Amino acid sequence: MGRSGLSVVGTFLVLFLAAGLPGCSKGSGVSVATFQTPANVVLTPSTAASMDVGATLSFTAQPEDNANNPLTQPVSYFSSNSAVVTIAANGIACAGTWDSISSPQVCTPGPVGVAQITGSAQGVTSPPTTVYVHQHIDGISISALPTQSNPGAPCVTKGRTFEYAANAFSRGSDITSTVGRFGWSTVNANVVSLSTTATGLSQSQVLATAGVPGVSTTFATLGNVVSVPFDFVTCPVQSISLSVNGNSGNPIIVTEGSSEIISTTVKDSLGNIITGVPLTWTSSEPTSVSVTAGAVSGSTVSGTASATSPGGASVIASCTPPNCNIGFQPSLPIYPQSALGIVVAPSSGSTATASTLYVSSTGCQATVACFTTLVPVTTPANTVGGPITLSATPDSLYFSRDGTNAYLGTDLGELGTKGLMHYTASATAPAVTQNTAVVGKILSISPDGSKLVVSDIADPNSAPQAFVFDTAANSTTTIHFPAGTTNVAANFSPDSLKAFIVASSGSSSTLFVYSKVDSLQTISLTTGTSDIAFLPSGNFGYIADRAIPQLSLAPTCDNPPPSTPPLLETSATTVPPLFIRQLVDGRMLTVESPGIELFTPTISGTGCAFPRPYPGTSDVIPGNLTASNTSVFFNLGQGNFIPRQLIISQDSSTAYILANDANNNPLGVILVFNIPNHTSSAISLTGNAIPLKATLTPDGTLLYVGASDGTVHAVSTVAGGDFQQIAFPLGICRNATGAPFATTCNPDLLALRP
Repeated sequence: MGRSGLSVVGTFLVLFLAAGLPGCSKGSGVSVATFQTPANVVLTPSTAASMDVGATLSFTAQPEDNANNPLTQPVSYFSSNSAVVTIAANGIACAGTWDSISSPQVCTPGPVGVAQITGSAQGVTSPPTTVYVHQHIDGISISALPTQSNPGAPCVTKGRTFEYAANAFSRGSDITSTVGRFGWSTVNANVVSLSTTATGLSQSQVLATAGVPGVSTTFATLGNVVSVPFDFVTCPVQSISLSVNGNSGNPIIVTEGSSEIISTTVKDSLGNIITGVPLTWTSSEPTSVSVTAGAVSGSTVSGTASATSPGGASVIASCTPPNCNIGFQPSLPIYPQSALGIVVAPSSGSTATASTLYVSSTGCQATVACFTTLVPVTTPANTVGGPITLSATPDSLYFSRDGTNAYLGTDLGELGTKGLMHYTASATAPAVTQNTAVVGKILSISPDGSKLVVSDIADPNSAPQAFVFDTAANSTTTIHFPAGTTNVAANFSPDSLKAFIVASSGSSSTLFVYSKVDSLQTISLTTGTSDIAFLPSGNFGYIADRAIPQLSLAPTCDNPPPSTPPLLETSATTVPPLFIRQLVDGRMLTVESPGIELFTPTISGTGCAFPRPYPGTSDVIPGNLTASNTSVFFNLGQGNFIPRQLIISQDSSTAYILANDANNNPLGVILVFNIPNHTSSAISLTGNAIPLKATLTPDGTLLYVGASDGTVHAVSTVAGGDFQQIAFPLGICRNATGAPFATTCNPDLLALRP
């Protein structure tokens, strides 16, 4: 009898002796323990195992009933080749020979070979586990199978397969044939899926199927040995193009309530068309034009743009990390060459959409016993609601683009007792909360509402800095500005991936590139900065220079710093630009006293602005994206002015400018520029009130203007004229008793809830 059979004898001997023990009989009869016959026996480890010569490995055999419930009963273990693997009664296997089956202590190494281990209970045997016994593995190498198509390719196109082989080594000798099946793992299974059981593969090979574009660290294992990892690369997205069936031109005109199917063609870095890519769909004005991902059809990926209310928006589909082009360092975002502009016309018989205008004031400042409120005004009825008391004097007021949240910044931190205010407009019982760790003026809110840039350069108790505030986590990233910073501008890319933040002092600036996935990048500029805006497509950020007549173009997808300067292009302007905004048709508009300049960008090339190496290879991901601009300047006919605010209607038909004159005194009119017709005009307020702040309804029909007379003027942009002055009988600023403050606080903070 072999040693592996001794465990069976031992089991029956225990049962026999147990039957004869005192207390095991009743009367003259003998009670014998009986066990239910199991439905199956599960052996662990299952399928296959790998062992060094002389090593040990524990097995467990679990009997189960028909419902896969575990049963408690004795089990036996067997080895098909006890010269190679001996297994003791307790389930511990020796790659060699045990000194004792019942009480194993010493495992004497045996020969290299293969054995099958099974577990048995009540005559039911488990499926076998194949054990490969081999010399100690001290290294595993990975190589591409040379017989497959294009084994030297730098990446694999999505949906296609690639085969690798592993080789095990012991003291320099290849022992792959003795070790059995390798295990294979990857860090990100979305990028590559691995199969070791595909038809035609040996036990050392794996079939890798490319998934989502990106890079994932991949490796082979055997026992406790791990190969040197390698980067599997699913070819990154290189270009995206958008089209709308049945419509031409940019922008396209649609009717409220309608929808359009957007076809998207995506190519990878090898020039292949790929489908099923997780693109990020973004609308610049989601309450006017909502956009959702659609189905895959043939060689395109579709999206649906729904015209929910009059207005307009720019729509893009982008390959935005970390969901697309996964794992590239730095990130590799890819945008369409041009955005799709959509203008929504009102449907027949439609009426003005009800909304809420929120009004506040900077008037309290540091005045003792002066308390600021936030006052809702229902539009278009223009009914004033009850004031909401704020915890600090605000200096800025913005809504998220979906209209669910409003944020109010404050320059007066008051030694950590005041800070950023959050008003949840969408809540059943709206309330204002405060974060005292974030002080300053709100400059920009990301399109997805997840981040805010808050500039803190006015608080004398802190060094100049900015906060990137995470609205979900209620946490901040602090950016420290150079000493002497006097002006800060910021804006987010359309997909919310990055923010360009520029701190300026005089004629020099520092550009901070904040990213959700990359580390903060700092770039010195030799120019001053007044404003920042991204192309509607997202490819480039345009930085307006307050000191010299030019725009600087910084690519959103960049090369690793500091190997190449991030600013690729400059475009001359007529005079130094002080504001810049995107238009729904893809153009850019700058305010340059005494006029306005329209820029028409041309995007050439694909990929990033620079070529970049594929991970782990000497091959290069192509990248030659560039932008150039043509422009035309229009004089507004009002002489020189200093702009304070620029508003562009959602359909990009009209620009409104609030400004001071050349002597820095507030103008008593609002400058108006008709963009399609290239004509200018001016709006005067009733009573010669001075415009302080304005906001425009999404459909562009009503302009609300906070003015120096303490009221908000409702101006019809259709019929023309200031037709109503909205007063605040309870005051915007209150005293300690809740009565209007002695000094009137003018409505110089306005925001319409989208």
